[in-house]
Amino acid sequence: MKKHVLPYWLCLIFLISAVTLTGCQQNRYVNDPKTGAVTVENESKLKDGAYAAHGAFRGNDGYAPFLKINVKNGIITKASFSEKDENGKVKTGFSDSAFDKKYTDPEDYYQALESALITHQNADELPEEGSQTAIDFKNLTDTALKNAESGITADAAVNLDRAYTAAGTTAESAPRRYKAVITYKKGKIDSVDFDVDNSTLADRSQIGEMVDRTIKADSLSEVAFNAKTPEEAALLAAYNEALAAVAAKRLPVQAP
Repeated sequence: MKKHVLPYWLCLIFLISAVTLTGCQQNRYVNDPKTGAVTVENESKLKDGAYAAHGAFRGNDGYAPFLKINVKNGIITKASFSEKDENGKVKTGFSDSAFDKKYTDPEDYYQALESALITHQNADELPEEGSQTAIDFKNLTDTALKNAESGITADAAVNLDRAYTAAGTTAESAPRRYKAVITYKKGKIDSVDFDVDNSTLADRSQIGEMVDRTIKADSLSEVAFNAKTPEEAALLAAYNEALAAVAAKRLPVQAP
């Protein structure tokens, strides 16, 4: 019986294809060699459609992150991410000095995040994963994917962890500088750090009481305090001024 021997070049193609397919299957998806379409080895949990998520409040810098993904045949085929101010302008630079120099242009970094999501079909492996932008991207992605599993297409507002700062000067006869850092976690006030130059024991006691009231109320509303001296009154005014400054930054974001 005549034996059929495959040409060397055809064997090589089969071998390369097998290796490539094996590597891709480890990631649970493969590219169709003819159409280039991405197919999943196991049945996808995602329902086809467009899903969006955004930060519920603006950050200390006035920007909020926005994400939109498209799912087709159970696969994330497109992703669009950006950080925009209240006028819809995209961020032009990063304030994080530790950020990789190759991502000085936010647009380049946004594209890198989008590519990582489409490649891995999740946000578990992101460039500069320790940056605030990457953390926000992952949180928005997790929400969008959860909605995609249920087919919920309404734009989701996500409470992201945020820290807000405010600084100024007390109105005492001998003015002192103050600084406040208010941190939100999961949408609630987690901590308030309020410092005044040359603070006294009495200052620290009053500050502690004001901070406790703010955290307990989970509100940036003014704190009432029975000030007995001009110094206490000035400290109270400065604290409430800091709360107002943070409230002016922590603005709710409307869905695009």
